[in-house]
Amino acid sequence: MAGSRMYTAYHTLKLELSQQIARVQFLEPRQASPELLQELDRLFQEFELASDVRCIILSAEGPYFMGGLSPASLQKLDPAGAQALLEYIQQVLAQIEACSKPVIAAVNGQAAGFGMELALACHVLLAAESARFSLPELGMGFLPLGGAIPRLARQIGNKRALEIVLGGYPLTAPDAYEWGLVNHVFGEDELAEKAQDMAQLFKANAPLAVRQALKSALGGQDLPLPQALMLDLHANAFCWSTADLQEGIQAALEQRPPIFRAR
Repeated sequence: MAGSRMYTAYHTLKLELSQQIARVQFLEPRQASPELLQELDRLFQEFELASDVRCIILSAEGPYFMGGLSPASLQKLDPAGAQALLEYIQQVLAQIEACSKPVIAAVNGQAAGFGMELALACHVLLAAESARFSLPELGMGFLPLGGAIPRLARQIGNKRALEIVLGGYPLTAPDAYEWGLVNHVFGEDELAEKAQDMAQLFKANAPLAVRQALKSALGGQDLPLPQALMLDLHANAFCWSTADLQEGIQAALEQRPPIFRAR
């Protein structure tokens, strides 16, 4: 892959980097796997260190964005093994949610179980008209594995979250948009292009300011308003110590595009 650093080889996903946008395509999206979890974990650790990545798009081709872990693999787990798996899944999703670069989920087809949880952990969720979101786990006797219940409740409220979790049926893309779960719904042919356009907009911003904006929004969402405002104040104050801010203001004065260097 082209870029300023060497990335690990992956088997469950395809990684393409162009113009500081990383496109991650899942190669086996029908079912999630332990190998996929490990590769997502490693990939997002690499993204945090990568100066050549300013925005990330997660996607897949065909009728699935991502499914859940196979019932056969779950059947083998004893309570201790299940606890370890739950902790690891939550760790991987928390790492994606806490990523300092914007993460866009471009969801086509089915996002079921872990696939829906993965989409929920992204900063922006775009969906094709064919997209369907579901959490069928209660029908097998357990809860969603990656913390979907508290994430959903925070994003769309308890009542709608519980309908999705208790109902287990697929939520259509238009309904997900109406409920505030999805940012935008596009035609099948538009989704990849629209995700790329949004990534271009995001990556044009000063990367250190983007990092602080994510910190303010995500870190402050569960704080009382005075504490959230204080977090935002400190995040903004940090920006005023950066060379990128000086470049951004100078570029505005000179009516030219800024050249940000994450300094």
